[in-house]
Amino acid sequence: MKLRRSYTLYEIAEWLNLNYSGDENIKITGISDVYHANYGDITFADNSKYYEIANNSNASVIIVQDNTIEPNGKGIIYCNDAFETYNKLASYFFPKSIIEEQISPNAQIGKTTQIYPNVYIGDDVLIGENCIIYPNVVIYGPCIIGNNVIINAGVVIGSEAFYFKKDESNYLRLNSVGSVVIESDVEIGAKTTIDKGLGGTTIIGNGTKIGNSVQIGFDTVIGKNCFIAPQTGIASNVIIEDEVVIWGQVGIQKNVIIGKEAIILGQSGVTKSVEGGKIYFGLPAVESREKMRELAYIKQIPELIKLLSEKL
Repeated sequence: MKLRRSYTLYEIAEWLNLNYSGDENIKITGISDVYHANYGDITFADNSKYYEIANNSNASVIIVQDNTIEPNGKGIIYCNDAFETYNKLASYFFPKSIIEEQISPNAQIGKTTQIYPNVYIGDDVLIGENCIIYPNVVIYGPCIIGNNVIINAGVVIGSEAFYFKKDESNYLRLNSVGSVVIESDVEIGAKTTIDKGLGGTTIIGNGTKIGNSVQIGFDTVIGKNCFIAPQTGIASNVIIEDEVVIWGQVGIQKNVIIGKEAIILGQSGVTKSVEGGKIYFGLPAVESREKMRELAYIKQIPELIKLLSEKL
């Protein structure tokens, strides 16, 4: 997420009262987790796995806990707890403001958009024309919503990413600094929740229709003209390509890709990436023809057991 102004490595380290290495004039223009860090971003790495990812990313500055790490072309800030230090920065740059009004004064809403009672719209929300937002919807910023979008009652958009670190006795939340983009001609069913990006953007593509009680995790990208039936749960960092159909009560694991025009039948569990243009079913989800054959064989087992017992 971009900052409202740029800072130097020196300014950030000075404010944190921490040691650093690298060019003190490196410009910091954003903050992000390691998976979505771009040029100008500051990120963090609290173990060797994440440091390798951060070091290979476009991040300009990395917060680390290992005092032996060399700059390697990036700025390094040294601390005792990189997770806590990153959270401190995220809270400073993006404080959670309390808004007295139900609709923030800095929200921008199209003149032809209809807003029903008891809708909350937070800071840094942009809503296009011809939208309908039904009662008890909550939209947290930053969020961009296109034209002709229908949001049914009880929907929550931009809730905090479900990302925690376990210490000795507690779960510690990583502050979300990402956003949500909902493109035009989208419909969202009642009581659906769309989490904001952890450091990137959760995106719902043009023309996509989402049923009631669907959970969409942080930094997930859903393509154009997808159809997602009720009670589906989609984890974080999922990519769903254009024109995918997902029937009811499907579960989708994090970090998978569902190819264009794939169909996922009801109550399936997608645990790995699947190709487009095919129909999938089961847990774990496989091509439906394969699963149907398997179920047909299973139905024959009682008869086979009976035949075997008669021969013994």
